[in-house]
Amino acid sequence: MSTKLDVLLIEDNSEDIQMTRETLAGNEHIGKLTIIQDGETAIERLRAMRRPHVPDLILLDLYLPKRTGLEVLLEVKGMPELASVPVVILTASTANEDFIERFNIRASACLQKPIDPTAFERVAGTIAA
Repeated sequence: MSTKLDVLLIEDNSEDIQMTRETLAGNEHIGKLTIIQDGETAIERLRAMRRPHVPDLILLDLYLPKRTGLEVLLEVKGMPELASVPVVILTASTANEDFIERFNIRASACLQKPIDPTAFERVAGTIAA
């Protein structure tokens, strides 16, 4: 594959942002990484996006200031320009109810924090294919 993915990371924790940057830095599928640190700003910027300037992949933390990750996900899936963009939930939670709820609202995948590079490579490879 020659095209690299533009990734939007929506995450407020600076340590998680740094770990994600480091994980993605060596990934052959990743091109540009954009970071937004709260749910309200994420929704505002996502609403303003038009093709061809939408991300190829959204990595979304659930626990954000101002608006939750679940609210952001529902907004994304309700926007025609973004509805087909894969959204991967990033979470530290291991509660089964959380995973069931996320998949019921159409998240593409769910990855535990810190991001396991092998698991991310599988997700990115699937999306890039």
